[in-house]
Amino acid sequence: IAPVPIDLRAEEPEPYRRVVLVATAPTDEISVMLEPLIQAGIRIEHVLTPAAALVSLARLRRSLVRPDALEAYVALDESAGALAIIRNGLLVAATRLDWGFVDEVAGRRALRPRQDVVTRLADDISEFLYEGGLDSERIQHVCVASGVPDLRSIAMLMMERFDVEVE
Repeated sequence: IAPVPIDLRAEEPEPYRRVVLVATAPTDEISVMLEPLIQAGIRIEHVLTPAAALVSLARLRRSLVRPDALEAYVALDESAGALAIIRNGLLVAATRLDWGFVDEVAGRRALRPRQDVVTRLADDISEFLYEGGLDSERIQHVCVASGVPDLRSIAMLMMERFDVEVE
């Protein structure tokens, strides 16, 4: 939990309210995932939520957008992903994606077609922005971190869909 700096001229918040950021993850699931590492003798000092990791990535990168524009940072693994909406280096909202770039059907694993990955990502980003009351037109940059094969062509298709820089 962290306080969020506020530009009083832009937001005009009520004097008794303080905006804070909360990023959470299911503790039991994380503990189960970390147990093999702990059993192997690895000492773990810090664990980040996917949202916090994406914010760290965003802060390490030099922003390509104008101030107050929204950036979408996505991490996509084989079976799940995360989406973080960032403005001025701060996390605005984040969510988990309950799908990945590998599809399992009848016990068989196969890569999802590129267009399916692009459609799902674009739809999830748009829907998440809409549900959060954020204007999708304010998205100025999308960054996708993934091990999905052919990520460059997926980025190109995302550029066509959003008409913004995608890397």
